[in-house]
Amino acid sequence: MLYDRKQNMIKGTPHQEFYDLRRANLSVPDYQMMIKEIHRRMSERDVFAARDISEQHLQGTVFDPVCQACGNDEKEAGFFFGLLVKDAVQQHPDCWYLLREERDYYRLIVQVYCRKLN
Repeated sequence: MLYDRKQNMIKGTPHQEFYDLRRANLSVPDYQMMIKEIHRRMSERDVFAARDISEQHLQGTVFDPVCQACGNDEKEAGFFFGLLVKDAVQQHPDCWYLLREERDYYRLIVQVYCRKLN
């Protein structure tokens, strides 16, 4: 479950058309395997970003199907992977908060997730 800072549940996926096109290129077993692996890696931390879940590059790793789904375009694969991580967080039974970190000098927006602690 994913919430914003105001305690509102976040549903849906940004860039839905992009996500759906790339998601259609993943087999169900590959998708399920990657969600399970993301959940496993999430369990090891209380704060993370998608870049913390994956290795430096996705190609040749357990997340290689993401690259294949994006025609081996590294930039697209990274963007799709970020959306896939958000999807995994939304499916996770624990409560997580979405934080947003902007780095203007890279023109990069990083989604940071924080586990809700009791």
